[in-house]
Amino acid sequence: MKKYRTTARRFWAGIVDGLVFLPVGLFDQWVNIANLPLSMLVAWMLFSNAAILLYNVLMHGFYGQTLGKMALGVKVLDVSESPISMRQAFLRESAYIVFNAITVIISICLAFGGGPKIFHTTQTIVGTASIIWFYAEILTCLTNKKRRAIHDFIAGTVVVKTTNAPVEVSEA
Repeated sequence: MKKYRTTARRFWAGIVDGLVFLPVGLFDQWVNIANLPLSMLVAWMLFSNAAILLYNVLMHGFYGQTLGKMALGVKVLDVSESPISMRQAFLRESAYIVFNAITVIISICLAFGGGPKIFHTTQTIVGTASIIWFYAEILTCLTNKKRRAIHDFIAGTVVVKTTNAPVEVSEA
């Protein structure tokens, strides 16, 4: 069961993947204050919000790992411990795809004219639901023997340690 003790590695892998997308986030900040034409703002919003989701789906679908997971020596496999399919990679991200899509749609509507008050309320609800989802993922991951998060149950996947890890992390 030691091969499933990946919680700390998964956390640090997420940090590494966040660093991979740091330039996108910095450019995001510039776009928000640059007073760009609305069409450019919307195009950037669509790109930047889709980029991390595409990265996660494609990297997991093709390699079973993101760059962060490669660096920390963990890999996503099917519960049978064979490579995952692109469908499973998509299913692992499905909740975040939904949260992100709703947020982007509302943001575009707000950018084009403010929209009704319900948009602001919906955006707050989606943001809160996303945070609750994140904590539920962590809680689920910490409370089962194979350290599967909710998205792993949805996709039929499990995360295991690999033998080749450039960065070593101690698991508690």
